[in-house]
Amino acid sequence: MLSKSKKSSVSLPVEDAAVNIQNQSIDKSGETAISGATNESTRSDVQEIVELWKQFNIEEKRLQLDKNCVEMREMKNLSIAGRKRLNDITKAFRGSTNAVSITDLLKAYQEEIDQLSRRSKYSETAFINLFKSF
Repeated sequence: MLSKSKKSSVSLPVEDAAVNIQNQSIDKSGETAISGATNESTRSDVQEIVELWKQFNIEEKRLQLDKNCVEMREMKNLSIAGRKRLNDITKAFRGSTNAVSITDLLKAYQEEIDQLSRRSKYSETAFINLFKSF
């Protein structure tokens, strides 16, 4: 059992984990003991984990995800505006054939389909890139 005087390493950076392992104190009952070999093995394991996190580069991935989320949100807002525009054009077409021609209506629908295709492709590419980075 670890003593109450042991400092918590939860809020410390990963690099400090090896130091915290060295500073662990064992309570007076002596139920557990960390031998020098086990301590060195643990320190080596922690150093390997630290190196893996550095290679993973989570800060860069977070920045890329933030950028992707902003782009996706903008595309979603454009999609909502596009649907409203299509709704208005369709209503105008139904109300009076003189106000909107069939060509204008078809062109508006094709533009919206193209926008949705770009949105879908961007989202899929962002997901695949994230997946590949793991």
